[in-house]
Amino acid sequence: MSSVVLMAQDQMTVNLYFNIKNIPADEEVQLAYRYGDKTYIREELGSFQNGAYSYQSDSVNRGVYLLNFKNKNAYFEFILNEPTFSIIADYNDLDNTQGSLGSKENEVFFGYIKKVTEINRKVSEVDGNVAWDDEKKQQERERLGEEINAYRDLILEKNPGLLVTDLFKAYMDPVIPEVPAGMSEAEAQSFQFNYYKEHFFDNLNFENDALLYSPVIYSKMQIYRDQLTYQEPDSLLKTANQMIELASVNQNIKKYLIIEFFNYFANSKTVCMDKAYVAMADQYYLSGEADWIDPEQLSKIVDNANNLRNNICGEKAFNFTLKDASGKSVSLNNIQTEWTVLLFLKSDCSGCAKELEKLKSIDLSGADYKIVTVHLKDDAGWQEQVQDLKGEHYIHLTDAAGVIDWKRQYNLSSFPLVYVLDREKVIQYKRISVELLPQLIEKK
Repeated sequence: MSSVVLMAQDQMTVNLYFNIKNIPADEEVQLAYRYGDKTYIREELGSFQNGAYSYQSDSVNRGVYLLNFKNKNAYFEFILNEPTFSIIADYNDLDNTQGSLGSKENEVFFGYIKKVTEINRKVSEVDGNVAWDDEKKQQERERLGEEINAYRDLILEKNPGLLVTDLFKAYMDPVIPEVPAGMSEAEAQSFQFNYYKEHFFDNLNFENDALLYSPVIYSKMQIYRDQLTYQEPDSLLKTANQMIELASVNQNIKKYLIIEFFNYFANSKTVCMDKAYVAMADQYYLSGEADWIDPEQLSKIVDNANNLRNNICGEKAFNFTLKDASGKSVSLNNIQTEWTVLLFLKSDCSGCAKELEKLKSIDLSGADYKIVTVHLKDDAGWQEQVQDLKGEHYIHLTDAAGVIDWKRQYNLSSFPLVYVLDREKVIQYKRISVELLPQLIEKK
């Protein structure tokens, strides 16, 4: 269950003037804004009269905005952080003609864009220079890289306090110091990685919530989460809490990160990621900290978390005692084997039939295992469904009396459902296909 909400900044009143030379009379223009990794239309401006348009609003969030030209299928960005200014451009060359009157933010922003465009053109010329060898080309690319970095550093030095300055700084990587003497190659790589990760957010101003209305917060979060964090629940949960703690200086950014990470865990296809989902639900939603969420949505999150908390990977599975076809009672905890596979089935389930066909074709020879099928009804079809699965490795059970709350204990809401338990009946994997069992179950 995902949680979605947009943050409300301290909004500002603006008077903006756009002058787009050579724009066709029938061109449809949109004013849009960035938020996280997405772009939203704020207003349909329609056509410009003689290339001009005046826009007023008393409720605008500071951030990165854009003019989108629908017919041309093109746009350009600008910074909105001042109450009154003009934006100018030529429709026939939008990328190279942006300018601004009365806006220091956009004077800096457009100047940087033009400098980057110039450097990129020079890099292309270097790449296409057949008279230079690879070493000389690389040297020139590095020189051009240093030139753009020096230009950016000069902007940062001369323009403290601007939103565009915070944007540029946020994208800067930490400078890794020299590796201490005496380290092996592996130790040096570990030192560099750990330093980079530890200082990854040094240049991000978490106090400025205008950065929410730009791609930078999401971009930094995605890199830190997807590239700098080991992809398993405990590590990802630690990463989420670290970022949220850093953002505690600004409640809007903190809320945004709570929601983004919570939705990420809720929608993850990674096996056992619901461990992180439940932990975040408990820490931020069930605790009452997420006071922005409406009661109905919160109730769904609470119910979903409670259905998951008894069947989290790494925790012992709920013990049950059911009867087999002969009427003999079998307790889960009394099944002595290295691996126990629980397979929840319905006799009238087409997906179950496909899963059983896969089960018949896999090779688990050499492994110490039991496959326990569980039916929730003692109908005429359940024994017929598993009649081909015989032998010492199979146990077939049914909850004819319906005495167990399977939804709460195993989050059983659809069929088929697979759990893989170790010797101590600790959940190792769940919600997988049986065709993965040969890769997951260790052989003797």
